[in-house]
Parts: sequence; structure tokens; C-alpha cells
Amino acid sequence: MNLLGSCDIILWVLSIYRKFFTLYVGSGLGNGKAIEPSNNDAVEAYKKYYVNRDYEQVDLWRLLRNRFGISQVIYPGSYIQISPSFIFPCVIYIDSDKNAIRFFQGSKVIELVNQRKEYSEDPDIIFHGVDYRNLVEGYHSKFDLLISCMEGLFQMSLNPT
Repeated sequence: MNLLGSCDIILWVLSIYRKFFTLYVGSGLGNGKAIEPSNNDAVEAYKKYYVNRDYEQVDLWRLLRNRFGISQVIYPGSYIQISPSFIFPCVIYIDSDKNAIRFFQGSKVIELVNQRKEYSEDPDIIFHGVDYRNLVEGYHSKFDLLISCMEGLFQMSLNPT
């Protein structure tokens, strides 16, 4: 089931969900501090920005998977939020932030996903360290869910075909 035509519904669900949580997204999470390329630092950064702030959203991803049978996801502007990979076997992350690029270069990211994933197959994690506007067009109709925590900015650039 391809939900690209239902993006407004998914964005609405994400908007409603966010009203109950503090939102920490985008490159502002780093507060100007770079994540060191060390594998341990990558995991610690994820814990700091998502686990410790109770913002992994695993319950939301699980609800969407169960309701819509989602397996392939694209997440432009993901920063280092890898929790969708705990629920969905194939996630494409896109973010040009230098900290996100360093984060996804480490092998500990795959180890963390393998420890927490809720599916039997190996995770398929693809990361593109570029501006999402330069890449998303090539992924039209190739995913079941678009995650956007920057809905206003992203909606303006998304032109479903």
C-alpha cells in the first residue's frame, strides 16, 4: 500500500501526536556542537536527543505499521532519529547536517538497530547526506510512509505525481 497519496493524513497524525511531546528535530539539536565520529559518541548522542527526552516515537511508528502495513519509509530531515528502523525494515534517511552524516558513518548505529528491531529480517538502512530537496523526487512511489517533522517546509517542496 503506497501512502504517498495519503500524506496529508500521515502529516495530520504526526501533528496531533506532537502536541503531547516536546519536539526536538533538525540540526538545532546539536546546539552548534559536532557529534564526534566515535561509535560510542553516536549512540550517546542518540540517547541524549531521543531516549532521554522520551522522543523516540516508537509507539507511533508501531501504530502506523500495524494499521497500514508499512514496511518502506523515507525520512527527509531525519537528523539522527533512527527509531523508525526499530519498527520498519527499510528506512531511507536524508539529512545534510554534518552531525547526521557523522552519526550514520558509525557501525554502532546498525548494532543499536539490530538490538531493538521488531522484525526478523536484516535492517535496510540507507542514508543520504544531502539536502532532501535534491533527492526526494527519485523516491516517489517507492515508499509506504513519508516521515516529516518539518511538515510546513517539506509540504511546500513535495509535489506528488
